[in-house]
Amino acid sequence: MRTVIYFTISLISLMPITVINSRLEWHDSQRILQILIITLSTAGMSIISKRLSPNNYFHLAIYAILLIGITSSICSDLPHWGLVEISLFAGTLAIAISFSKLPKHIIINFEPLLYAALLSCAVVIIRFLTFYSSALTQQELDFLPHEMIDGFSNRRFFGQVATLLIPVLLSVHFFGSGSAPKRFEPVIWILVCLVWLAVIATGTRGTWLALGVSGVLIFWVGGKVGRFLALSLLGTAAVGVALTYVMFTVIPSHSGAEVIGHPVERLTTSLSGREILWEMSWEMIRENPWLGVGPMHFAAAHNPVAAHPHNALLQLAAEWGIPATTLISLIVVYGFWRLFRTIRAHAHEINQVNSLRIAIFAALTGAAVQSMVDGVIVMPTTMVWAAILIGWVWGLEPSTDNNDYGIGNSSPHVHISPPYNLTSRFILILPFAAASCILLYTAVRDVPKIIEIETSGVVNGAMAEPLLPRFWIRGFIGSGQD
Repeated sequence: MRTVIYFTISLISLMPITVINSRLEWHDSQRILQILIITLSTAGMSIISKRLSPNNYFHLAIYAILLIGITSSICSDLPHWGLVEISLFAGTLAIAISFSKLPKHIIINFEPLLYAALLSCAVVIIRFLTFYSSALTQQELDFLPHEMIDGFSNRRFFGQVATLLIPVLLSVHFFGSGSAPKRFEPVIWILVCLVWLAVIATGTRGTWLALGVSGVLIFWVGGKVGRFLALSLLGTAAVGVALTYVMFTVIPSHSGAEVIGHPVERLTTSLSGREILWEMSWEMIRENPWLGVGPMHFAAAHNPVAAHPHNALLQLAAEWGIPATTLISLIVVYGFWRLFRTIRAHAHEINQVNSLRIAIFAALTGAAVQSMVDGVIVMPTTMVWAAILIGWVWGLEPSTDNNDYGIGNSSPHVHISPPYNLTSRFILILPFAAASCILLYTAVRDVPKIIEIETSGVVNGAMAEPLLPRFWIRGFIGSGQD
């Protein structure tokens, strides 16, 4: 099990630079890796299934959501794509469950997660600085700050990852003085400042909003650790702003390079077309309040802006229906409330475990805020990182019943413990195994076609379509795609 987890962590660390096929866009390569990680996590669940029990309110809610989603998919125009979306969310849950059941000493130690976050950001920043140096020294190249981020089909997707990983990286300050990560603390702080620089360069406004809200929240509830992390977010962001001024104003003006699309020009207050997507979502909700139009079926409504609404609640309500959205929202709110209460109870503690808990709380709060204006629940790398952080903090949550993987289930009224048997294990694993099979089938079916499209240039006018990602980079479904 430990080998599977470490291999999975290695995969996600390298997602921004892993090329499955030279003809594939970054988004498609990362989706394939996400499917592989989901499959490995499902395999991991089968190994630890003796420690899981399928009988509490949390699991019943999950099964109810899956049932509603399947019903919605069957009633939709493209049932296969509906099942693919359901499988994607079930697979994300499988990742979280697998990581929550890591041995306690690994979860508390936290080093594998920190190294993964460090490597994931470092590979992006090294390539960013390489592109910057090339543009600065080679006058024939255009000096485009927002094009210097590599590894993501849309440069702003990196901002979603940054929202999740910046607080995690800053928690290194609370490691023991003799630990290996503590020796790298100056390097990590420099890296975080450079991550802010990259976020500003790409004009990712959602990250500012997300970490601003989470910073205020942990300053309020997190005691000394929370205040330190909040001030660290503010300080590293300020250094990032200063670096942006130096690297994209001062240095280019002295070297004669012309900056095209200065980062300041990209920090606007416009909705960038989101109002169109939100209006479309609202119409879908009004017309299909109970089951929605079908999971992923917003992508069947072709439009020039995007294949998803850039708002998690509207996306779920429009595609899955209001009942499923309500159940999902209740689970999320309950999880945050449990974590909030735990942080308040341990606010006086200054140690590695408490700093990890507060850092992940800040990361997940930021991701929740950013999901209201961005595709946090759509993009593969973001979804995997969010699942890992949820699983990790889940594993830290106090529980009186080691056989339960519910969220901090300490209430005797929530868990019912029937005699454990093979049937229970089968019922527990079956939805996740089915999800992995559906995702693997879809990848095997579609990837050769995608490579053919990118190679030949024209298949049913596909190359004329804008690259608006959803499941694949050409995210719209229908019109002969299924």
